[in-house]
Amino acid sequence: MAGPFRIRPANRADAPGIAEAERTCFSDPWSEDGLASLFDNSTGVALICESEGPVLRLAGYVFARVIAGEAEILNIAVLPEFRRVGLGSGLLSAALDDLQGRGASSVFLEVRESNDEAKRLYGARGFRAVGVRTDYYRKPRENALVLRLDYR
Repeated sequence: MAGPFRIRPANRADAPGIAEAERTCFSDPWSEDGLASLFDNSTGVALICESEGPVLRLAGYVFARVIAGEAEILNIAVLPEFRRVGLGSGLLSAALDDLQGRGASSVFLEVRESNDEAKRLYGARGFRAVGVRTDYYRKPRENALVLRLDYR
C-alpha cells in the first residue's frame, strides 16, 4: 500500500462517511442504518482506510464476518481518487488476517461477473470461483460469481 495511509477498526461514528462513499462507489449502496447495524454484530470485522495528512480522509473500507469457522467479505470499496495505489489489496489483506485470527478456515465473497479488476485482486490472493448467483445484483441486474479462499 503506497502513500501515507492507515487502516484502523471502523466504528459507528464512521457510518455517515462510509454511507456517502457507498453512494459514490456503488449503484446499489448500503444505507447508513444498514452500515451502522454491522457495528452491533460481534461476528463482524469493519476496517477503514484513511489518508493521513493535515486532514484525515476516508479512502476505503471493508466489512466482513465470521460464523462457525466460515467467513464472508460483505463489502470492500476504495474511493475513486485513491484507486490504483494498493489500498484494495491492503484492506483485503488486513481483513483476511483478522478473519483468520478469529478462526475462519475459509472465506467467501460475491463479485459482479463484469468486475474484472476485483476478480484479478481476489484471484491474486488465491480466491477461486465456486458458483454463480443469477441476477444477484439489482442496479444494473447482473450475476455474481461466488469466490472462495481456503486458509492452509
